[in-house]
Amino acid sequence: MLSIQRVRPLGTVVRILVCVGSIIPALFASQSAEAAGRKPKAPSNLTISVVSGGVRLRWLDNSSNENHFSIKRTKRLSKGTFGKSINFSVGANIRTYTDAPSAGTYRYRVRAVNRAGASSYTSYRQIRVAGIAAVTATPTIAPTATATASPTRTSTAIPTATASPIATSTPTRTAPPFPTQTRTPTPSATATPSGTGSVVLIPGNGFNGATAEPAQIGSGFASTATAIAHWDTVPYQTINGSLNVAVVAFHANDIERVAFSVNGGPWANVSEMTLNPETDVIEYWATIRAADFPSDGRIEVRAIAYPRIGVPKVLQGTTISNETSSLILNVNGHGTLPQRIRYASLSGNDAKDCETQATACRSIARAIGSASLAGLGSSVDGAEIRLGEGDWQLPALTGLAWWQPAYVTNDRWLTFTSAPGTNRNNVSIIGIDGPADGGGLQLKLVRFYNLTMAGHVDKTGGGEDYLWFDNLYMHRTLDIVATGSDCAPFQGWGNAWTGTYYTDDYMDLVCDGPRGAVLARNVFVDRSGGGHSSASATVINYSVKTIFGSGYPFPNGPGPDYHGDFYQMYSRAEDIILYGISAVPGGYISSRGIAGGHPTTKNVALVNIDLEYEGVGWKFSMCASSTIGYTIDHLVIKNSLFDGGGDWCLEGGVLPTMDAFSNSLIQNSIFRNGHPENLPYPLNIPGIRYLSQ
Repeated sequence: MLSIQRVRPLGTVVRILVCVGSIIPALFASQSAEAAGRKPKAPSNLTISVVSGGVRLRWLDNSSNENHFSIKRTKRLSKGTFGKSINFSVGANIRTYTDAPSAGTYRYRVRAVNRAGASSYTSYRQIRVAGIAAVTATPTIAPTATATASPTRTSTAIPTATASPIATSTPTRTAPPFPTQTRTPTPSATATPSGTGSVVLIPGNGFNGATAEPAQIGSGFASTATAIAHWDTVPYQTINGSLNVAVVAFHANDIERVAFSVNGGPWANVSEMTLNPETDVIEYWATIRAADFPSDGRIEVRAIAYPRIGVPKVLQGTTISNETSSLILNVNGHGTLPQRIRYASLSGNDAKDCETQATACRSIARAIGSASLAGLGSSVDGAEIRLGEGDWQLPALTGLAWWQPAYVTNDRWLTFTSAPGTNRNNVSIIGIDGPADGGGLQLKLVRFYNLTMAGHVDKTGGGEDYLWFDNLYMHRTLDIVATGSDCAPFQGWGNAWTGTYYTDDYMDLVCDGPRGAVLARNVFVDRSGGGHSSASATVINYSVKTIFGSGYPFPNGPGPDYHGDFYQMYSRAEDIILYGISAVPGGYISSRGIAGGHPTTKNVALVNIDLEYEGVGWKFSMCASSTIGYTIDHLVIKNSLFDGGGDWCLEGGVLPTMDAFSNSLIQNSIFRNGHPENLPYPLNIPGIRYLSQ
């Protein structure tokens, strides 16, 4: 193994590059050769956060020959539109900069520069500030009035090369950037350009059985490992205009392309990860247009992730919906699917029809009944309940018998949202009547959009049902800091839902987060009690400031025994993607960062992880030891920083064994754990490939 150590003159930061065997034999040139006429390497892992002095930028310096770093800032004028860029410069070897902009929403990116030219920029990071006089270290929820249009997903403008908007959502997020892949995309003969740079899927007449699993590609290192691929699109959405369907995919040998097909139509290849403007994620995505379908209703999307060398992964299956099943959606291009909007207000009257704000019902149960197709027991697919300001208790929706559902949702979400003209911070769901009062909220598809969630949504076990928390301010009614109180996760005790989804949410003073979720994307966690995204399948663009844990000094003495990990696998040890995960600089996480130890840890991708925080726990801890029968197969770690303890098995007092690792990759990542190589011990594990680029 070859190790090269580069010591920065400012401070004591050490940059380690590691190469094993002959994998990349000519990778490292001397620093003098690098300085002679070569452009500097691009910085990476740009993070931004609001601090008392303004907006703080931090990045990794990946070059040794830059003269300075150029920082570009642009201000958002309106959705999808940014103003003229302003440039700043800082000297060589500098890794931080604090800006002091006026109130507004800004995006930043950084590149390295020398006499030979400039590196590529980092990906944009975006942040909202309230003005320096009002800046605090934590994001705030601005009053948000619900638009008069339905919050059902419709068409979104696709960015141009000159103005690539990053979706603004509350809260501001500070996760590391998602680097765009540099390989040249391979055009697909079946991909139809939309005129805006995207790939549009052509619908077919339905899939004729299961899609055949493609054969293994190539041989050698990790050739037997299957691509790690998950949907980054919430199922059962209704498409009135267009929707970008997306997949995140990784492999130890990289992904060559992802192919998409809708209703058995021609497969369209997407060969490059690019910014999806609907999710603010660099990923593989294609567009579905509702008007392209001959009739409205349910559709099925499948995808195949092809590694350059390895086993392709087919996303298919309709038994249940999850990260690797088919993606079930609805199209409404001809406007034939019903969308019944009803209103409820604490000053309303259940004798009214609920169809306008002026004729709002008093109770949610009455509004749902009014939205049903044929009364008790009938469908409320696609219905929307718009709530006035105040605290709302969800009803136990039971039928003629307590174990029977009052209404059904089969293919489309029943949405609860804030009414037009209200402040979403004042429209609060505080809990549910049940299951003690009956069967709980017995609906297959329940979505909460653009309001405040202060209570949990429990249900009885059994059945197929899904819960979606979308663009919410999520907190608990008890102050867990002042009282040290314990409480349930938002999806209730026992995670009885078949699947839960969290998108574009802000959490503060919560006992737990999206534990066991199918998807958690664009989530900012300010203060939390327990281990947050643990056991979730797909976690993307996810930032945490404080996780208390049992060791936190609560004002009234020891609090509950919160499990203060950032991500612990628990019973889930296979098929995990953590992509763009960060701890806010200056934050506190009482226990471990990313931890796991199971008989079989398999197909796990940790990409763009930035864990720099105060706390006593290990930042990275996974175990593979034949002594206890634990193995790690196809673990992919890329572009990540674990600023603290990180070892194989040693946390648990077990020695790892060389034969327990296979098909794994550590690339361009640093583990600042006290070892000079900045890698988990032991080194030279045959089953792991180490790359510095």
